[in-house]
Amino acid sequence: MKNFNIHKQHPRTGKMLAVVLALLTFFCSGTAQAQGIKIHQLGLGDGDCALIEVIDYSPLSTHTNPVLDTAVILIDAQRNKSAAASEIYKFIDSRLGALGLNRKKIDYVLLSHVHIDHYGNMIKALTELLDNDYEISYVFDRLALNVTNMSWTLDDVDECYDELVTDKMSASASRYHKFINENLEDGYYPILAGQDMFQNRFINARMLCLAAFGSALSATNKDPQFFIPWNGSAYKPKSENDLSFAFLLSYGGFRYFTGGDLGGQDHSGYANGEVPVGQYLVAKAGTNFHFCAFKVSHHGSSESSAPAFLSLVKPTVAVIPASLRAYGKSTNPLPTCATLDNLAGASVAKVVFTFVPKGDLKVPANYCKFQNLDHTQDVTLAVNLADLQAAITMRLTYQGRDGDYAVSGPPTTE
Repeated sequence: MKNFNIHKQHPRTGKMLAVVLALLTFFCSGTAQAQGIKIHQLGLGDGDCALIEVIDYSPLSTHTNPVLDTAVILIDAQRNKSAAASEIYKFIDSRLGALGLNRKKIDYVLLSHVHIDHYGNMIKALTELLDNDYEISYVFDRLALNVTNMSWTLDDVDECYDELVTDKMSASASRYHKFINENLEDGYYPILAGQDMFQNRFINARMLCLAAFGSALSATNKDPQFFIPWNGSAYKPKSENDLSFAFLLSYGGFRYFTGGDLGGQDHSGYANGEVPVGQYLVAKAGTNFHFCAFKVSHHGSSESSAPAFLSLVKPTVAVIPASLRAYGKSTNPLPTCATLDNLAGASVAKVVFTFVPKGDLKVPANYCKFQNLDHTQDVTLAVNLADLQAAITMRLTYQGRDGDYAVSGPPTTE
């Protein structure tokens, strides 16, 4: 079983260029890009898809030679629709062009969990990137642990995961797993709670894995602890959602949370993974800790974002990814009124729901009680060092019913 280590080097074969898994750096002269991050939540179809850009100083920097490093992260790829896959490629290509960098590289691809509305477009999107000479350094998902069969345990990873078992992969998940193994094997890894995806690559930016494989970092134990149930002989998730990766992206005083479809309360079909995460963060950072922004888990379903979690993390901005069950389009719509009421009760300043623009989507007049809800196709959260120094944590921009928006909230504390 291989362990993720950014300092290791692996040969690349086929049409992929050789990838040296060390720091990719460039000098700040010749680029107008400032330190900061941008988080793009894309509304291209049913499901999650986000692109994150990080520009920050490398630890290789000196006073006389400041060195900026750039990382691009793709998280999930929504449901399987070929048109959306092309849109994902076009968006990535346009963003790297906007960065002004002579690079065609995705540093990290993260699959939050193995549900079709998260990995459905991944094969097509990655194929288009590879066909256009993009390098892809790392792919992280839970299926990277599969070596000999489709029903797996984590015996080779860490003692605390010895007794976890999961169901076999579906046929479509098997195709995805086979594609990654055949095309990107050298950079294919699992990632565990407690690991920083960036591995000390940046001075100010960190992407800490808070939950993985049904376990979360613990406020009281040095090792991650399972929150999925014990069935008498093994830890067994109630749902694939329970195995979602959850990450905290930090940049200066800014904190952003993304957790796939992680559940947030005890439920017959889901385990509660969000509350242990919140408890850990408050235990480590203090009661003033809060999310400046977060992606609402499970598309705003009533199984996530419970008051117990929201009271711990106190988010300022919430973004809800698209779902086929959009409000007004289903008898069981997402986001649910219960979730929106929970967000209102937590004094969230703004909630944005992404969707595919098919005609003029209107929020039903009597849809729940929450007033700070807007909808748009794409949402961008931008954070830069100058704003942080001026106590402006973030800028939220999107094309909503009233045009562009700028939302700021107080920086969080460590």
